[in-house]
Formats: sequence, C-alpha cells, structure tokens
Amino acid sequence: MRMRNPKDKDQVINSCTFFYTEEGFVKDQPIHLEIGMGKGKFLLEMALNNPQINFIGVEKYAAVASYAIKKIAPYHLPNLKILIMDAENLKDLLAHQVTTIYLNFSDPWPKKRHAKRRLTSPEYLKSYETLFKTNATIIQKTDNDALFAYSLETLKAQGYEIAELSYDLAKENKDNVLTEYEAKFQEQGIKIKYLKAIKKVKKIIFDLDNTLIKFDHDPYLLAYEQVLKKHHIPHSSEDLYAVIAKYEDTVSKYDKNQMQSFIAEAWQCDLPASFTKDLCSAIGTYWVKEKDLLLIEVLTYLKKNYDLYVLTNFFTDVQEKRLEHMGILKYFKKVVGSERFVKPNPAAFKAFCEDVDPSECLVIGDSLDHDLKPALNLGMKGLHFTKYLESSCKEVPQIKNWNELKNML
Repeated sequence: MRMRNPKDKDQVINSCTFFYTEEGFVKDQPIHLEIGMGKGKFLLEMALNNPQINFIGVEKYAAVASYAIKKIAPYHLPNLKILIMDAENLKDLLAHQVTTIYLNFSDPWPKKRHAKRRLTSPEYLKSYETLFKTNATIIQKTDNDALFAYSLETLKAQGYEIAELSYDLAKENKDNVLTEYEAKFQEQGIKIKYLKAIKKVKKIIFDLDNTLIKFDHDPYLLAYEQVLKKHHIPHSSEDLYAVIAKYEDTVSKYDKNQMQSFIAEAWQCDLPASFTKDLCSAIGTYWVKEKDLLLIEVLTYLKKNYDLYVLTNFFTDVQEKRLEHMGILKYFKKVVGSERFVKPNPAAFKAFCEDVDPSECLVIGDSLDHDLKPALNLGMKGLHFTKYLESSCKEVPQIKNWNELKNML
C-alpha cells in the first residue's frame, strides 16, 4: 500500500507509545501477527474483539503506519502493538513467539521474476518457521485469483494442511472482520478468497531429568551405595556419583563396558564383571514410584495427536525402567538413550528428522545448552520447561506446568 506522506507522519510516529519491543506484552497470551496491517482497521477490530489474544501489526511503509497509529492510539489497548519494518527482519525480534499469521490482501507481485517477493513464497514460508512457537497457522485473504492459487500450491508443498477454504468469503457464515481493501472490494462485487492453513508439530521429544521427572540425587546415591556394599568396594556413593559425572563429560556415547573401565581406572582397582550391570539395575529399582497424575493426563491427550519420544543422557534400559516406575513409559513411541550420541551433540537431534521436517519436531527440556539450543539450531521448535529450575532466559518460550503445554497444542 503506497501513498503520499501525511504532513504529520513523523510527529505521529514519534508520539506512538505502542511499538512492540523485547519487553513484550503485559499479559502472556498467544500472539497473532498481521503482516501488512495497512491503516489498521482489521488489527484494531481483532484486538478489541479478542482481549485474550495479543496482536502485532507489521507495516513496511511508515506513511501507511502513521494512519494506523492515529486510528489505534485512542483505544490504549494493552493487547495491541505495532512494528514498522520489513517482514524479512521479523525473525530477529519475534523468534518462537507467534501462533497465527494473517496475510490480508498482500501485494500479488504478478510477474514471475518477482515470485520470491510474494508473502507465501517458499522463501517467506520458510522464514515464518522461526516465528512460530509450536503449531503454525497462516490465514490469507485476497482478491487475486493467481496469488490465491499460488498460495495453495506453496503452502501444501511446505507441509501445511488447508483447514478452511472459500472462494467467496462474503457468502460464508463467518465472523469475518473486514480490512479497508476488503470493504471496497465487497462494494464492487469482487469475490474474496480465503484460506486457513495449519502445520502441526508431528513429534514431541522430551528430556527426562527435571522435565518428565524431577531430578533427585538421593535415589542415585542409594543405588550406588547398594552396589558398592554388595561388591565390598571401599568408596562412597558420592565418589561414584562424581566419577560417573566425569565420564559423561568426556565421552561421545555411552557404553557399559567403557564406563566400567573408566571407573576402574579412576579408582585404580579391578571391578567385578557385573558391576555396571548391577549398578544400572539398582538405579531403576531405587527410583521414585510416585505418579504425576497431571503429567499422565497430558500425555494421554498428546499421544492421540503426536508421536512422543524421550531423548536422555544415560543408558536406554535404565531410563525405560525409571519411566515404567512412574507409570508413563507406555506413552512414548521410543526412548533414546546415549548409546549413540550424548546431548548436546546435534546428531542426537537430527535422528528425529529423518522422516519429517525439523520444524515438525518440538523439543521440551530444562537445559538451554543441552536440550534446546542444539534443537533450535537445526530448525526444530523448542519449549523451556522451568517447573523445577527457574530461568530468566527469554531466548526460548517457557512453560512451567503441563497444562500450559496441553493448552498450547
């Protein structure tokens, strides 16, 4: 949308108090983003009608944005912010925060050589992946038949499902909020095309300790003490705990024979052949057996719609036993230990992307360095679970309880 600069453009923009910043919104609510907000009619009405949603309007042209600012300013809405910038730069400010994107009457860029500039081009759709928090929703309205056909093609090619579709929106019984352009088109009898495209996460990959299970040293120490006494080894359980922690820091994968040799060398002694086997068995036996009923409820819900996995740094059989004692092993398609790779090795995460796009994988964990950064660097989604370990980091969306995850998905 191009127009002459209003005389008061700079004054209006400089006086605006609702630009979006890293401080975000007053309330932590789902964020809907309109790219190309025009004069702000659609954005304002959506924010007024939906106080439970936070809205951000993006406009490339300052002259156009000044009209939107004047329209929005009198309402002092806490759930509406704007940005004056090119959509290509949104990832620097809105990474992993958005749930829905609106593309209302975008420039169709009809010439073939300009196809990359269309807001539903493969290039733009790929860039949106970094904006979405988990599941992705794109809603488009246009009067342009060619752009609409192009959008249907590119969205499907990028893995989106077309959940809603209309070739004449005015005839549909929809609670439709009109844009400035749309109102004019309706008066002229021009049919409006509409689609709602959704790309859902397919795999959810959970960390174990301090995510699915609250980490506690005591069960480990009890298990270690039992095995040390059984084999008459004159070391404390704390000593063994420290040696195993050092082993994890020095290896690229877990191996029971290798770990036994590592412990024996550290202590300068011979260990019985069954030492590591007994140790792994004891860890599972001594683990807490209290069931997290809320977690079970949420896993039951999630299993109906997603493939659930566990990715953890220890031996698979031990972690499976712990999950079984918690009553939740049955919800997971697979438990992946560190017999091949130790987190944060990216290869541990890449294995989940062999049959799906990385953007269709969601990793949930308590560690930014071991769980989330490797996943995000591969293009996966990530949620920082902070129920057991508080964090002030804002790089990754946080959840503090399992109900938040259920409501999000």
